[in-house]
Amino acid sequence: MIFAFFLAVSSALAADDLDPRVAFVVSIGEWNNGGQRGTFRFVTKTHGFEHASTSLWMQWVAYPEGSDGESAAVRSVAINELNDGFFSFESPACLAGWPCKKFSLIATHIYSHESHAFEIKADGLGEYQIREVSP
Repeated sequence: MIFAFFLAVSSALAADDLDPRVAFVVSIGEWNNGGQRGTFRFVTKTHGFEHASTSLWMQWVAYPEGSDGESAAVRSVAINELNDGFFSFESPACLAGWPCKKFSLIATHIYSHESHAFEIKADGLGEYQIREVSP
C-alpha cells in the first residue's frame, strides 16, 4: 500500500513536466544516419483559446541503445511553412511503405475552414521538404 502511494505521487510529479499546450504526438516511420536509427515524431502545440490554432514540429528521435537506454530527440524543427497561426492539423499519415519517410498531412484553416493537403518528405537529419497537394 505504501508503494502504491509513492508510485502515484511520482507519476503526478512527472505529469507536471509535460507542456499543457501539446495537442498530440505521433511517432511514425524510421530514419537512419551514420549508424544511428530512430523514428520520426510529429508534435503539435495549441495556441489561443477562441480561435485555437496549432503549431507543428517534426522531430528525429533516436531509438534507445541497450535495454537501459532512453530515446532522445536528436533534432527538432518547426514546420514554419504551416506555423503562421491559422491552421489546425490532423494526425500525419504514412504515404509510403516502411521505413516511411514521406507523410500526408491535412491542415484546416481556422477562419475559412478550408482544408489543405500537404506532403512532407524527410531528407537528412533535421531536414524536410513540404509541398501542398490536391486534397
